[in-house]
Amino acid sequence: MIKGLSSAEVLEKIRLGETNKLQVKTISVGGIIRKHALTLFNIIIFSLSLLCILVGEYKNSLFIVVALANTIIAIVNDLRAKKTVEKIALIAEKRATVLRDGKELEIDNSEIVLGDVLKYQLGDQIIVDSKILDGVLEVNESFVTGESNTIRKEAGAKLISGSFVISGTCYARATAVGVNNFTNKILKSAKEIKPDTSELFSILNKIVKYISFVLPVVGVLLFWNQHSLPDSTLASAVTSTVSAIVAMIPAGLMLLTSSVLALATIRLSEKKVLVSDLYSIETLARVDTICLDKTGTLTTGNLKVEQLIPLGRTSEKSLVSSLRQILGNLSDNNATYNALLKKYGKDTDTKAEKITPFSSERKYSGAAFKKYELYMGAYEFLTKDKTYLAEEQSYADDFRVITVVKRTPEKETILGFILLSDEVRKNAKSLLNYFNQNGVAVKIISGDNLGTINKVCAQLNYDHQNSIDLSTLERKNWRQLIENYDIFARVKPAEKQELVRALEAAGHTVAMTGDGVNDVLALKEADCGISIGAGADAARKASRLVLLNNDFDSIPEIIKEGRRTINNITRSSTLFISKTIYASILATIFIFVNYSYPFTPIGMGLVNALCIGAPGLILALEPNFSRTHKNFWENLISNSVPSAIAMIIGVLALVFFADSFQLSSGEIFSFAILLAHLVGFLLIYKISRPLNPLRLSLLVGLIGILALAFALPLARDFFSLSLVGVEKIPPLLGLLGGATLIFIVVSRLIRVIISRYHLRAERQHS
Repeated sequence: MIKGLSSAEVLEKIRLGETNKLQVKTISVGGIIRKHALTLFNIIIFSLSLLCILVGEYKNSLFIVVALANTIIAIVNDLRAKKTVEKIALIAEKRATVLRDGKELEIDNSEIVLGDVLKYQLGDQIIVDSKILDGVLEVNESFVTGESNTIRKEAGAKLISGSFVISGTCYARATAVGVNNFTNKILKSAKEIKPDTSELFSILNKIVKYISFVLPVVGVLLFWNQHSLPDSTLASAVTSTVSAIVAMIPAGLMLLTSSVLALATIRLSEKKVLVSDLYSIETLARVDTICLDKTGTLTTGNLKVEQLIPLGRTSEKSLVSSLRQILGNLSDNNATYNALLKKYGKDTDTKAEKITPFSSERKYSGAAFKKYELYMGAYEFLTKDKTYLAEEQSYADDFRVITVVKRTPEKETILGFILLSDEVRKNAKSLLNYFNQNGVAVKIISGDNLGTINKVCAQLNYDHQNSIDLSTLERKNWRQLIENYDIFARVKPAEKQELVRALEAAGHTVAMTGDGVNDVLALKEADCGISIGAGADAARKASRLVLLNNDFDSIPEIIKEGRRTINNITRSSTLFISKTIYASILATIFIFVNYSYPFTPIGMGLVNALCIGAPGLILALEPNFSRTHKNFWENLISNSVPSAIAMIIGVLALVFFADSFQLSSGEIFSFAILLAHLVGFLLIYKISRPLNPLRLSLLVGLIGILALAFALPLARDFFSLSLVGVEKIPPLLGLLGGATLIFIVVSRLIRVIISRYHLRAERQHS
């Protein structure tokens, strides 16, 4: 009898350091602080602020306060998100079952020691490299080898960490722990999923790289030019250069992105949803197709035996006896096995010579005895005898049908059917309605009989295109199948993966739900795999999102959160990027013209606050649940470019014609500030349409604050603003009116160009 380690042996292993403790799962507190504090932008901003202080421009060094605030807020948000995620991840993590002192105990995975005897069963992921002592497993080592074939493992066989159990139960001794595990040695995670593909993060990173490369060159050349101007001083040259460089840095964009994503992670955690990474939130926003596994998603997964139907000369007593023999020799842990066990019990006296645990690939299980074999499972996978096929199919329209077959060297006998019912989820209908109303196509992919699936769909009034039993097809054109059918029955695990892969190849962003080991390959393949906390260990680890409340009904709320987050970041980021574009181009132009740069850091601070920071944050937190498309570049070009062009032409016109209108340096600066605010407000208006009370109040409030900045002497002195004389109003109106016209014309022109581009693309595609 296997007893496992004793308490004394465990303590000795711990003393020797032979435990399964690994590195922390999330970034450390120090790592978070370094990540946000020691950024290239922060180093540049602190250096520029120090330069302003050294030349006596104390007021113009105050942009450092904003940078400090950004850094502190980002650190606090990340720490809060870290704490929430770690707390909820602890709840989600399945504990290991070990034998110690002859008793089964549940312990944290980190508490496993070398030599521990672990119990593995259906759905478990192999935690540490082990050797089977007793029992039989069938495992899938695809996470390790890349091959999805089922491998049978008996006593003496090795189990590789990272593989998962698709059938059977066993006791196995841990042969390696911690960093000595096979998967850790080859630096391969047991949760190996698709590479992250984030359009949003990719674009933001490209912008950061561009700015990082350009800043030093532009800064040095601009300072040289500004310092060589007539009447220029060191202080004025430094102020102009610092103002240009600070304007080029989209520092607040990183704060906005990290803050909104951190808040989304926390909000999802409060809904008992564990998010594996921030990319999952963006993927959710773009989902246009969701693949649902019937069991556990549309139905509760709780099965009930409804009827026992002996066939031919088989008596009910004989059928039950055969069934009890199978149940007594198996140790499966699935809904069908548990329902039959609850109803009929098991025969533990009749020992089998060989067992065949249930697997989703095989779709049956059984036991081989000395003179005969007994099997139970799906009719079409168990036998080629069609005698009772029509009868089985008549029951399959209303029940899940389990067929029991007996085989001897002489013949095969179909003993009977067991009919089971599956309860439909209360909110399944509203779940399907939500997807239908929000432009998300639904594909139902199940290993069950087609009749059973169709019955559930009929109960839910699910309006589907066509349905098909994949077991009836010898050759499968996956692309054609996903275009022509919405319901797929008798689907094997590898076929689920192929269906998801075909959807993605057709340009869809795919979410896949599942809770069983048969869903793992598809969950891993999908853009966003969604599992439940009570699901198989392997299914949870292959998913990007885990629903700890075990309720797929919360998926609509999750998708809404993803859409709100990414839609608002996409919209608000336009404000930051617009400023970066025109600031970069203006800084480059002023290297080659003999005019003073018309902005100061303190003045740009006002522009940042009213045209970027405040509206960006408010708009980023607003409800916005429309489906997001992969068109970030289009949004960026259509919104940022018109404002950038209007600003560039306006500023150049201002400095070129300043002498003609006899504008003083203070008036040039004030004109430039008003121009920047006008362009900023036009952009806010454009991205806020249609205006609702919140957006209208935001615009009116921002304009009011700008008016107060000019009206109040204290504010006017602080921001170095000048009141405009009556005689200077005509050129001011001309400047602002011209900028508005340019903004409108360029916006329409870009809209026409994008429309023609799409039209041409559609023609080429067709």
